[in-house]
Amino acid sequence: MMEWRSGVETAAQVGEACAAFRSLHGVLGKSASSSMIPAVTVALDERALEHAWHAEILFERLPHRDGVDREALVRPGTLGPLIDLLEGVGADHDALEVLAVYAASLSTLAASVSSLRMHASPAAERALQRACRFIEFDLEDAQTRSSEVLSALTADVDLAERVTAATQDCEMVLGRLGSIEH
Repeated sequence: MMEWRSGVETAAQVGEACAAFRSLHGVLGKSASSSMIPAVTVALDERALEHAWHAEILFERLPHRDGVDREALVRPGTLGPLIDLLEGVGADHDALEVLAVYAASLSTLAASVSSLRMHASPAAERALQRACRFIEFDLEDAQTRSSEVLSALTADVDLAERVTAATQDCEMVLGRLGSIEH
């Protein structure tokens, strides 16, 4: 039987996920606007808009009680190092590298959302579980679409080398993160 988290623990994890998706919206949106490769621009822009929606639906799952500052619950958590990496790549590299690092990080993001869903109480947090299922579906789709764009672009040797280097940096950070389970 799955152990459910307390409401406080669940709220903290929802807040962390909300913070991560808000950050992704900003990083991917900014990178999309500076991309010189149309396929990368479209891929990043679509994902940025999706993640803005993900942040909104997760924010709505935070407690609506007197004395609870919902915004204070939205803060980096276990996904913080991954978001820091994406923000660093976004500041120092072009949109292609951002897309490569983002694609490499999607399984970790999906694992975090899956953990949130699996540990939510089916009696008290059914809406949260449903929201997580939507997000998991979107993350799976993002993985497929991002991989397709990167595969098409990496026929060019220069682009392939840049994607490989960015992905290796991301995999080192993911290795340091270890298990995403809370």
